[in-house]
Amino acid sequence: MKMFKRFAAALLAGVMVLAMLTACGGSGSGSPIAPGSDVEKAEAFYMDVYNAMLEAEYQNDTTLKAEAKSFWKTVWMITAP
Repeated sequence: MKMFKRFAAALLAGVMVLAMLTACGGSGSGSPIAPGSDVEKAEAFYMDVYNAMLEAEYQNDTTLKAEAKSFWKTVWMITAP
């Protein structure tokens, strides 16, 4: 169990480094990136890692995601992009 925790920590640290480096590339044209494209890529990547570690086939639920976003808007007054 201790080895699994270390492996999970190292894997998540690597994922965070990769997520940080994705913002370093630029087109140089000054045009903004389409909203949501990087977020959707990151979500898909995290879901793939999660499924691989748990040996499962979980998927994102868009209706549940919309409900969660609505909940956080009302409770914390956070504006969603």
